[in-house]
Amino acid sequence: MIEYVIDKVDLHSLLRAVGVLQNDEQILLVNNIDLRDYRKKQVSILVDNVKNGNIYRAPFEELTEKELENTLSHLYAFEQFLLREFMQVHQHISGGQEELKKRNSKASVNQDGIPLDIEQHLSLALQNILKQDKKNDSQDTN
Repeated sequence: MIEYVIDKVDLHSLLRAVGVLQNDEQILLVNNIDLRDYRKKQVSILVDNVKNGNIYRAPFEELTEKELENTLSHLYAFEQFLLREFMQVHQHISGGQEELKKRNSKASVNQDGIPLDIEQHLSLALQNILKQDKKNDSQDTN
């Protein structure tokens, strides 16, 4: 992996040039999972008006009540966006772990989801029980 750093102004200018952003908008967040997911054709971004662009403009104590309410609403939006992205990461991790677990167990499963080695063990146990029953039945008839 290589990390590139792009100037924010240049990035916004580029996105305005291709019609993604309006003149009074700025990117707040980009969903990186969408960006890397080969199944997704689009990337989710969170944008806001330039006037709201800096939610970290001052400590909370220095904000008016209206500014504080606006800042909190922006932070809630950030949180929801990031939680969605986090859940996507979590789902990918869980899926990868399940696949790895399946491969590491080296146990193929039948159509009912029962591992073949367990199915084989149960089959042998059942055969032994049936053989024992046949033996008992033949002894009873003699």
